[in-house]
Amino acid sequence: RDEAERAAAEARETARRAEQDELAKREALQRAALEQTRLEVEVRARADERERERRHEIELARARAATHRPGFGLGALAGAALVGATAAGFAAFAVYMTAVAPASSRRVADLERATEAEQRRALGANGEADRERGRAADLERRLGEVRAELDAKKPCPTTAGAPPKGSAPHGPSRRVEPSGPVCQPGDPLCPTIGR
Repeated sequence: RDEAERAAAEARETARRAEQDELAKREALQRAALEQTRLEVEVRARADERERERRHEIELARARAATHRPGFGLGALAGAALVGATAAGFAAFAVYMTAVAPASSRRVADLERATEAEQRRALGANGEADRERGRAADLERRLGEVRAELDAKKPCPTTAGAPPKGSAPHGPSRRVEPSGPVCQPGDPLCPTIGR
């Protein structure tokens, strides 16, 4: 009897477990079906949302096309002019920076070098002129000394040994040859003609 009771209790326990397993399987299938349904609804909702957005974009494009007239409006014309002026300004700036500015810089540098060279040359010429002035002053001083010596050595003229005024000097007259260059006969530019 104990065995029969034990066997009956095991059978009940096995039946209860089988029933619980069956119940758990049903619940899992129901949850899976419910989840699948939820996913399908969500996918459908997303597709509907995308379709609504697409239709909205199409409507906006139609509205823009309906309000947009052929040709340019005043705002578009002003915008295009502003863009064109800006592009021209950038182009002019680029040309200036690539062509004009370097050439001007080179020209300024060349002029500065030339100015420095001329200043050095002028300083050299000023120094040379100062040396020549000093030399001329030295020569003038020496000439003055030599004249003073000659004047000191020259005898004083006396009136007793001098010929009377108005009379011709004694002895034959001598012709003085010019000390300058000798010219060709008939040369009109010769300074000794007629002497």
